[in-house]
Amino acid sequence: MSILTFMKERSPFNGDSSLQNIEFGVTADSSVNVDNSKDVGTAIIESLVGQNVSDYTFKKKKKCTNLANGLFEDISEIFKYEPCSVPSSLFDNNGLPRQANKSILADAIWDFDGCGCLETATNVHHVLDDGSLIHRIPWTKGNSFNSIFQAYVDYIKSHYTDATIVFDGYPDVPTVKDFTHIRRSKGCISPKINFSAKMPYQARLFLKKSSKAQVVKAGEEVLVELNGGVQSVEGLDLLRYRKFASKVVVGNIFVQVHSLPPTSDAAKLYSMRTFYQTQIIWIGERHDLDPNHGIGIHQRIN
Repeated sequence: MSILTFMKERSPFNGDSSLQNIEFGVTADSSVNVDNSKDVGTAIIESLVGQNVSDYTFKKKKKCTNLANGLFEDISEIFKYEPCSVPSSLFDNNGLPRQANKSILADAIWDFDGCGCLETATNVHHVLDDGSLIHRIPWTKGNSFNSIFQAYVDYIKSHYTDATIVFDGYPDVPTVKDFTHIRRSKGCISPKINFSAKMPYQARLFLKKSSKAQVVKAGEEVLVELNGGVQSVEGLDLLRYRKFASKVVVGNIFVQVHSLPPTSDAAKLYSMRTFYQTQIIWIGERHDLDPNHGIGIHQRIN
């Protein structure tokens, strides 16, 4: 009954020969020829006769003209949606988070004013990375692990008055380092090594009292900044469109989707995921992971 009512109000058999949209009532002008697409296609094929394929160019003016200029009145609206099953600017083809470019982050930190230390203060606390520290002491074949450990302790005491060493370990609970572990090992699993000694960890709580909206806003601002956007003017969706348009204008190949910034929706879930992992894994604020924020524990990756 609803179909009959619809067709009664929008009858295509009213005697008007013009091309029109029966739902919205929009009438096409004389330039619209999509209803004669067969004739248009035949004319294009006939123009190919006797032409060199490598020299022939299909002219835009010969194609069919439809009633609408495009599927969207505002093309930038398209870039609010993610064309892939996962945000390819954040994840690679294997579904793992893309590896961070630490050198760019280091350069950005040094660009800030006041990062350099002109003079050494009297009260200094040093934070040492275990990866760089391990290369400071040569390991001698035949030495026990106790003697090697003691050599590191002596080295640290002689060079630093007060120091904290950050170790890159893999506990029995899922952590953000699991993906890095998989990428580095390339599927190879090494024997598990247990350590009895434990090191206390203290850190300032990261955004503990921040609301969900503040975390999402901060995450999008960071991604806009990292992708060369203007925070006060554009969000991620508009930045995606601007990046796409600039690549199309200057490029001669198709645009890789992963080269565009993520959508606002993808950035929202990614920011919440980062926030929860920081609170739970790094700082130790143990709470249940909220699946509504796009994160959950299913199985420990060894």
